[in-house]
Amino acid sequence: MPAINQLQFSFFEPPARCSLLPTKKAMDSSRVPLTFHIKQERTKNQFLFIQSHDRSKISPLFHFPMQYDLPEQAPVARKKTVLSSLMLAGTTLVTDVPGMVKGVFTLCDKILGLSDPAVLAALGLTKGFSLVSGGLTIKGGMQEAIAARKISDPSGLVLARLKIAKGTAAVASGVAALPARVLTLVSLVTTVRVVAVVAKILGSVGGALLVVGTLISGIGLTIRLAELRRFRAELSVVLKDCPSGPQRDVATLEHLKRFASVSPQEEGELKKDPQYCALLEAQKAEKLSCMKELLLQQKEAFLVRVTDKKCLQLMRQTHTPETAESSLAAIQQKLREKIGLSLIAASLLAISLVLTLAAFIFTGAASLLILAAASLALSLSWFVFDIYAFLQESKDFQSGKYDALWLRVSNASAVATVGITCLLSHEIAPIAAACAVGTLWLAINQISARYLSQG
Repeated sequence: MPAINQLQFSFFEPPARCSLLPTKKAMDSSRVPLTFHIKQERTKNQFLFIQSHDRSKISPLFHFPMQYDLPEQAPVARKKTVLSSLMLAGTTLVTDVPGMVKGVFTLCDKILGLSDPAVLAALGLTKGFSLVSGGLTIKGGMQEAIAARKISDPSGLVLARLKIAKGTAAVASGVAALPARVLTLVSLVTTVRVVAVVAKILGSVGGALLVVGTLISGIGLTIRLAELRRFRAELSVVLKDCPSGPQRDVATLEHLKRFASVSPQEEGELKKDPQYCALLEAQKAEKLSCMKELLLQQKEAFLVRVTDKKCLQLMRQTHTPETAESSLAAIQQKLREKIGLSLIAASLLAISLVLTLAAFIFTGAASLLILAAASLALSLSWFVFDIYAFLQESKDFQSGKYDALWLRVSNASAVATVGITCLLSHEIAPIAAACAVGTLWLAINQISARYLSQG
């Protein structure tokens, strides 16, 4: 039995099931052992094309089609991520809460004339989480960029680079904001004026970097919305072209299969490629196979972005009238969900930028009151939006390598934040706010821990 990745034989003693199309050079060769480098087909356990080389001369001899069965390989275990998406979604929820508390105290300051206690800076220590989440965003973006570059996916590459930039801005914002919060707390127990000044400068830098991250997110959302609308338009054309009747859903899904495969028309376009036309006839089959594979991977990447992997599988399946209706509904539901969430996120990002600019333009008492109320409403909206994202991640939970450690660090941070606030504050309102934040923080971690124990 030959090795899985090699097949050795003498040219004039080919194994069974081999169909050879030799060149003149190969016919003139003597009885020399040959090594055949096998390229496996994407979805089948068979070989399509094999390139052989003369061991002594290391030069191509001939190119021929062949089939050779391999034993079934064991499934590869899923490689765990550093942190699961659920943990990151929970962390986002936790970082939303201090913003809401800050908004409440700011609004009370504008209405009732109460001071905004500086001790609430302890709640802002959650900014340190952006160092980890931003770093993971950079790592994910780099992986996506490599994958997109490999399959020549321009949209995927742009989105991956924007993701890297967004993660970089998050890390830089955390690097500036975390020391700002610490120095603000230090200024409460020291009379050195420069500490408060440095804290204010770092806070402004962190806020500016946060705005940069918001702009980058907005660009990425714009690209995603364009892709979603394009697919929705294509889907609408498919639905319109398919005749009505009991077989309508089946016909629609059969038509959708062309989105997840290479059609004969697309194959014809590939054959017009100048590089393909310049090849020898014996080389064109393999080149066409590679070009079709590349195009298929590009289409898959697009379909996963506008729907998900489950919907991609549904498009590939053969359906009966009983299963077609639910499958088509699932694809349409996922598309509507992604469009709706993208529109909501884009709207919230736009409002955030408008409020940030308005704070520099309008400085009157009434304007500041309106801005404070709008900022609080925006914080509440983001919190609700992130709750939905957290619940969605919990439906398909896959644990990360360091989830348990992350929860322990997060719980300790919650206790430390509440303790610092209670230690430095002499008023009941900040202490009550810190206790409420700490309770909600621990509750979110407890929910995440429950999913981790079940997973």
